[in-house]
Amino acid sequence: MHPNLQYLHRTQIDTQKWDRCIAHAANGLLYAHSFYLDHMADNWDALVLGDYEAVMPLTWRRKFGISYLYQPFVTASLGVFSALPIDEALIKTFIDHIPGKFRLIDIDLNAGNNALSGRHVTPRKNYELKLDASYPLLQEQYNRHARRKLKKANEARLTITEDVDVETIAELSFTMMKEKDAVPKADYDRFVRLYKGIRPQVEACNTMAALNANGSIIASDINIVYNKRVYSLLAGNTSGSNENGGFYFVLDQLIKKYAGTGYVLDFEGSDIAGIAFLFECLGAQLTWYPHITINRLPPILRKLKMLKYQ
Repeated sequence: MHPNLQYLHRTQIDTQKWDRCIAHAANGLLYAHSFYLDHMADNWDALVLGDYEAVMPLTWRRKFGISYLYQPFVTASLGVFSALPIDEALIKTFIDHIPGKFRLIDIDLNAGNNALSGRHVTPRKNYELKLDASYPLLQEQYNRHARRKLKKANEARLTITEDVDVETIAELSFTMMKEKDAVPKADYDRFVRLYKGIRPQVEACNTMAALNANGSIIASDINIVYNKRVYSLLAGNTSGSNENGGFYFVLDQLIKKYAGTGYVLDFEGSDIAGIAFLFECLGAQLTWYPHITINRLPPILRKLKMLKYQ
């Protein structure tokens, strides 16, 4: 172990020093704060450099007696955070000191860790939109497809409401995604508890939904605003929302709400072509962050995916 780098269990972590490090880090993100990790991770420990000069949360689970690092639900990226310059040597020092008891490492690092390279590293996409301009100027960045979708939304007489229970959107999201991935309902419930408990720690928590002419939700978004960043965390859409531009309409209203603030709208991905296309249509800029996979499992288990979402 590096003489100034400690592996700490959650109970050993000084929460105030931890959150201060994240708040002052040039690459600090909402997901890395203790209150977020406490809600969304099954378990988390950490690597801490010196007196919390740099930190790395280690979110972990255990399955069949095997401990492994995983990426919690609605936690887009973690990795090394610091107010100090973060170079490849520092990141590798942290990665190299992840305890050997974690037999599989399958996690997303943050964009401030992009200096990391190697065969275990895969770049992933994110999209961000700077909200420094006025709403009309931001709208000028929309492409023809986005304008056409918003026209359909207006023709369908969609309206926006921000008075939606977070449980309603979470349920809609779960229904939308349950055939595409294996994220359990318990993780959505965990996120609902986070949303309800995090308000004192952040600037704002918002729900936003597009309603059709009958008053039914067809598209929706849950977002949290923290440290000049608007995190679009969870979407809940119906099958008909694409046809009438429902989700474009919701995101357009979110952009309108925070236009001119200088904040950054973080769309949280995506590597999925259709979703990435939507963000690009609204003028969002492509950014990158690294994903690392290190498999220390016995050979007979290496090709199995039994740890995924368990």
